[in-house]
Amino acid sequence: MVKVPTLEDSQGVTKCLDKDSMLDAVDKALKLGESVVIEKFIVGKELRTGVIEDENGELTLLGIIEYDVEPTGIWREYDMKYSSGKDSTGREQVKYNLGSPQFMEAKAVEKVKDVVFSTFRAMDIQDWAVFVLRMDDKENVYLLEINLFSSFGEIGIIPRLARSVGIDEFKCFDMMTKKALRQLEKS
Repeated sequence: MVKVPTLEDSQGVTKCLDKDSMLDAVDKALKLGESVVIEKFIVGKELRTGVIEDENGELTLLGIIEYDVEPTGIWREYDMKYSSGKDSTGREQVKYNLGSPQFMEAKAVEKVKDVVFSTFRAMDIQDWAVFVLRMDDKENVYLLEINLFSSFGEIGIIPRLARSVGIDEFKCFDMMTKKALRQLEKS
């Protein structure tokens, strides 16, 4: 995989099958950004989740979405992320949401939680973040991307992920407002 690290939502990402395609992908990527990341493609589930921090600094894991990518290893390209929710074959992109009984075992959810919570703290992220991950067939979790922006309207990803674990958008917004006020009081 060749990636431009300063872009998001799979922009500037190319899956390479051989050396020639990798060299072409690097050339293309350098036209979009000043640096390039080259990494091994991880076959597995593509997951998206969020974390919100309350006014006491406690972290809450929001819903986890598993996207329906083929086990052989496609990834969700930019156009798939902003389409009608279906891929080019008409297949639904979202496979399961956290809370569905067929989703993930508690052990796998804990692994996701460990990765995103430790990343949130290690990178000194404040308030909230959205994480894109891969989980291989041995339930190893790999961080692909962190997004620090979201619409907080009804269809924004943070409110949607929060609703899936029983936090409505008003409570979500209230948590963030209280945290912002506490930060303001400290400054």
